[in-house]
Amino acid sequence: MSILVTDKKFLETSGRYDLTSEDRIFFLNLAQRSLDSKVFGEASDKRFVGQLAAGDDILSIPNLMSLKDVWLHGQGSSGGTIKVQILTNLTEYRDNVNWFDLTTEIQSMANVPNVSPVYGSRITCISMPDKPALAYSDTTVVTRVNLTNAALSVATSPKAPTELSILIEDGLLSPLSPALGITVGTVTITGTDRDGAALVEVVDCSKGAGFYKTTGLFKTVTNVDTASFNRLVTGDEKITIKTGRKSFLEDLDLTEAWNGKTLRFFPTLDEVMAVEIIGNFGSIPFAHPATDGQKTFWTERYPMLLVWKAMQILEPGLRNREGYLDFDLAINAVLFDINRDRVVSVEDTQEPTMEG
Repeated sequence: MSILVTDKKFLETSGRYDLTSEDRIFFLNLAQRSLDSKVFGEASDKRFVGQLAAGDDILSIPNLMSLKDVWLHGQGSSGGTIKVQILTNLTEYRDNVNWFDLTTEIQSMANVPNVSPVYGSRITCISMPDKPALAYSDTTVVTRVNLTNAALSVATSPKAPTELSILIEDGLLSPLSPALGITVGTVTITGTDRDGAALVEVVDCSKGAGFYKTTGLFKTVTNVDTASFNRLVTGDEKITIKTGRKSFLEDLDLTEAWNGKTLRFFPTLDEVMAVEIIGNFGSIPFAHPATDGQKTFWTERYPMLLVWKAMQILEPGLRNREGYLDFDLAINAVLFDINRDRVVSVEDTQEPTMEG
């Protein structure tokens, strides 16, 4: 059954002829999303394959509800596959961006090739809500370049007075470079503050790889100088300096685009990688105007359940508590059967075992 037929049933069953077709599609989308969150199984187990560009660390996954596994696949002559470590929160992400997996040294002794075509370090990712397109962006003050003890070229100044975010990457060569492990180094940023007064800040980057923030708010940036960094090998370390607003906003749940999630990877990749996502995915939202080609699990298998849920969503606006609860009982009864059927089908596939 297509969304066109389901929409007609919604109109006839609810009697809400005051709603436009766009209104009805809106409520059916809300209903579908709600049902997706209550059933995991046939309707949601899927795989998504995307591509992460070289020098990028963010990938948007449409309709993703929860992650199970993330794999990176190298392309061309580099080849190789690596399983990405999924982090659960921003605190864990920040704690892990400075941590590197040293097992490649053991792999080298055992003559086992590194599973990652680019890195000897562990690759991690964190799932965050999708943000509305172009809701915000960071200004790149210093483009990503090899880290050296020298004056860096300033690309531009911030659009507004803001703190600056410094990203130090280390251990990019594979296998791990013996030089991994910066223990000293500073970045000196010279510019002006929000009032136009001179502002100079020296940022201690002796912890090596990771993010560093300035405490001062820079209105303009005239000079950036790196000094005293040790154990540098060309191509093994990178530095990037951007405005800090994006990182700040990512701490907040600002999502309006609930149709997907964003994965942020660390460290930033040096080459194009195919990203394989295995997880729970929601149904594809219905577009307006609706067409016969738009079909989902709910319109095909349980169209009236979708209609009931859309009608239930309308009840609070009518202050009809009793009607809302009546729909709740009917909807939960069907959801119970769907989830029970899923459990039974999984149990039936298990081999019989005997203990004792």
